[in-house]
Amino acid sequence: MGIPGAIVVGSPTAWYYLPSGFLREFAATVVHYRRQNLIICAAISGLWLAAAAVALIISAREEFADDQPVPPAALEFVHSFDRLAARGALTPDESDFSDGRAVASHM
Repeated sequence: MGIPGAIVVGSPTAWYYLPSGFLREFAATVVHYRRQNLIICAAISGLWLAAAAVALIISAREEFADDQPVPPAALEFVHSFDRLAARGALTPDESDFSDGRAVASHM
């Protein structure tokens, strides 16, 4: 401090002062660099909001795609396997009866 003739001797800090000292310095740093901290927090929050919006749009499109009617040709293709399974034309290695429908394994 510039006091002439003053002799100062340092000593180790007691351990019980450390947590409050670190918290005090952290708070001082956050307050001192308030604008930079707000910009960084806004950027991170904006990225999370953008990711959430993209996920919401994708899930809405998937729900819309699930609501579309199945083309008749696709239904006929699936039913052809049902007819083959009913006649016994599919061998066990060509079909899967776990869900009650015959589906070729190479599909």
